[in-house]
Amino acid sequence: MPVTRTRQLLAELAACHLVDRLAVDRIGMHDLLHLYAGERLKDDSSQEQRAAALARLLSHCVHTAYAAARRLFANLPTLNLAAVAEARPEGRPARRR
Repeated sequence: MPVTRTRQLLAELAACHLVDRLAVDRIGMHDLLHLYAGERLKDDSSQEQRAAALARLLSHCVHTAYAAARRLFANLPTLNLAAVAEARPEGRPARRR
C-alpha cells in the first residue's frame, strides 16, 4: 500500500479514536482493539498469507536495521540479505512481559 494512502487511513482511524498517534511515525491502539484485529486476521486470512506477511515484515526490519548499521559503521561486513530473506522463523514467539 502506498505511504500516502496508509497515512490517510491511519488519520481516519485516529479521528475515530481507534488508534492513537504516539509520535510522528508511531501509532498505538487499545489492547482490546489489538486483540480484535488479531482475531479478524485469523478469520480473514490463511496461514500461508499470515506467514508471507510475517516474512515481509521481518525482511523490512532486517533491511532497515542493516541500512542504519551501515550508516553508523562504514566498515561493517557485507550481509547476504538474500539469505536472510529466505530464513523462516521457527518455534514460538517470545512472550510479552
